[in-house]
Parts: sequence; C-alpha cells; structure tokens
Amino acid sequence: MSLFLQLIDRGRQSVDSAFLRRFRSQVDPRDAASICGMLGELIARLGDSVFVVIIIYSLRYFAQMPEACQQLKGIISHLVTIYKSSPTATLKFLFSNPTRVELLEDLFKNEEILNLPQSTSNNNSPDVMKWERPIETFGDVS
Repeated sequence: MSLFLQLIDRGRQSVDSAFLRRFRSQVDPRDAASICGMLGELIARLGDSVFVVIIIYSLRYFAQMPEACQQLKGIISHLVTIYKSSPTATLKFLFSNPTRVELLEDLFKNEEILNLPQSTSNNNSPDVMKWERPIETFGDVS
C-alpha cells in the first residue's frame, strides 16, 4: 500500500478522484491479484516524468513455502505483464536472491537475468562481470 500512496502522490496530476474511489473499493490488501491489477492501472496513468523502481529481495525466503512460492510467482508475473504493456512511466524492477531461483526463470529471457559470480576476483578472466547489453544511464549521476 505504501507503493500506491507514493505513486499517487508523485502522479497526482494523472490520478482523478474516480480512480481513487475505485481503488478504495476494489483493492483488498490481502489479495495480490487485486493489488497488482490496480497497480497496473495506476502505472498506466503516470506520465513520462515518473520513474517507478520496484525492488524485491530475498526471493529464497518466499520460495521455501509452496503457497508463498506460487503467490510470489503470480506477483512477479503481474509486474512483468505491466512492464510489457509499455507504460509511459519508466518502470524498473530488481529481483534479487543470493542463490538461483529456477521458479522465476520462465518469466524472463536469458539476457534479462544477471548472474553474479560468488567471487569477483578472477585473475584468469578480466570480463567476469561484463553485461551482455550496456547499462542504461539516467544523465549525470554524480
């Protein structure tokens, strides 16, 4: 719910009172599908000056319990669908885990997954941390 409030505040010129009433009546805080559905609608309303960064870390914790595992996969699937709908706002996700999570691999292409080695000190391979595609930059970050 915190993410919703931040997005509503940041994109207040794009969010009308009818949407807020529908949000209040349709979103069940215990139902991931209703939250993700309304999140997709909200992100679709935001302008191109809005950057949405969602970080989900420690996926391993959720992957250990079968019910939570399926809910996690559903949430991430919803987020990927929102991303693929090409919203005007810039949308970035970071899903992290200290180990590989096969459960999610079917949602992404190989080039969308960055596997970091356990140790970066490899004298035999200077390109051990090289990305397949260049990293996007957002202007001056200094």
